[in-house]
Amino acid sequence: MAWANEQMKFADRVKAATGGKVVVQNMDGAGGLLGTNYIGEVAKAEAKLSKGSFVANAPPAVVAQERERIERYTQELATLDAQLTRVRSLAGG
Repeated sequence: MAWANEQMKFADRVKAATGGKVVVQNMDGAGGLLGTNYIGEVAKAEAKLSKGSFVANAPPAVVAQERERIERYTQELATLDAQLTRVRSLAGG
């Protein structure tokens, strides 16, 4: 799954930029590596939407909600990635 690879790449970039010390409250309140829950949420939503039976049988509002989740978390990941790049530049790396 592409998002699993992206999750690992993102986690590696965060660890490299921060010395592995960035642990935050993620969106669900569980501690974890910055951004990893977002990647997992995108993967879950994409998995649901890839099933024709889900899209065919779910109410349109539920399908729309999953698409919105993908968009929202993808935007959050882009923001986190930009912040990570900024932290790296400030740290000289």
